[in-house]
Amino acid sequence: AFSLTFDRAPDLATTDGFNRPATGFQFYLGTGQVPPTNTTRPMASLIRGDEINASGAITVRNATPPDPDPASGGWGSVRARVNYVLNGRTLTFTIPAAALNVSAPFVYSVELYHHGSTTSSYTGRSGEPIAFTAPASLAGKVYRDHSSFLRLETQGRGTVFRNIIAESTVIFENDEEFTYLVDRSGESPPDTDQKTRLLPPKPNGKYRFARTSNTAAVITLEFADGTTSKRSLAFTTPTSGVNGSQSENVATSLSLTFSLSDLASWTTSAARNVSMRGTVSPGQPLVAGLIVPGSREVLIRAVGPSLRPFGITTAWADPDFQLFQGDRPHETLQRHHADWAAPAADSTAPADSSAALQKIFSYLGAFPLQTGSKDAADLVRLTPGNYTIACATRAGDPGGDVLLEVYFLP
Repeated sequence: AFSLTFDRAPDLATTDGFNRPATGFQFYLGTGQVPPTNTTRPMASLIRGDEINASGAITVRNATPPDPDPASGGWGSVRARVNYVLNGRTLTFTIPAAALNVSAPFVYSVELYHHGSTTSSYTGRSGEPIAFTAPASLAGKVYRDHSSFLRLETQGRGTVFRNIIAESTVIFENDEEFTYLVDRSGESPPDTDQKTRLLPPKPNGKYRFARTSNTAAVITLEFADGTTSKRSLAFTTPTSGVNGSQSENVATSLSLTFSLSDLASWTTSAARNVSMRGTVSPGQPLVAGLIVPGSREVLIRAVGPSLRPFGITTAWADPDFQLFQGDRPHETLQRHHADWAAPAADSTAPADSSAALQKIFSYLGAFPLQTGSKDAADLVRLTPGNYTIACATRAGDPGGDVLLEVYFLP
């Protein structure tokens, strides 16, 4: 017995010029250890869903010799034709083992088609459901990726390599809608210090997710401004793998990884934000500690000027903070924004990151900071460990009241 459940109701009525249904499929059966495919032999038989319209049934054929029947697709003679039942998204049919030319457990691959073009390919073993590493849905998932590669660029009469880093965080609220929360990149000559900067925020929109094999899938993001972006994912575990999408002029890919986490673990967490308010003065810093149990993306803010609308007249005019891991300053891969609305101190980019930070503030429920204020804010990716955040004055700075905040992203 065979059962195929599609991600949507299959279209078996619409046909193309070869009388193939819009939704087609083909099983390749073998008795060895490795499932046969469209291009590999030997195979015991094949099951042709592409002939449903031509015969009104599921057709089983030999692989060779070619059958002159126009509906055969160039495959061999007919071994059997059996009826099928379509119930919503699920199509079922039963074929005797003798008709399949197998007498023992068999292996198979199955290809799915749309008007004759392959859309996905899976492998399995008789008596067992197809084992998937790729998930069936991204609803309620948080997607993060990290890409690091060398790009070849022309400069004058010569060429140079640039070290490129790109990171993004996308939240899939359900099976249709996404929030593009974080987008950042950085580049530098190889073997030099490099930090990423937040890019102008991308619009949210709708998306399509499709498994293309047991271990692969494709995400197509359709932004509200009409642009699209596609990511080809190869899963090594159900929650991580390699992003097969590459930029142009990539000479050497060093890292193209992604991970998935559950949005529910954030929405139901006991705490998403911790904060403390205190007075900073010369020789009297404000210090807070936190423990990060797993790799996390964290928003840190030292708020002074934006406290004045709340009646805090002694707010610190130019607050800042430094992050430590253990007893040493922690060097993150992200640029530091001592003044949240201005370009990062170590950035050569003319554009600021304030729009990107504003979108993150809004999603996390953090109150907005005043336009052009000297409040400090950083979005950093932290590995597991113990961290300390210290707010201290610089020479000649009298300090004042400051609100130190930590927000954990999904």
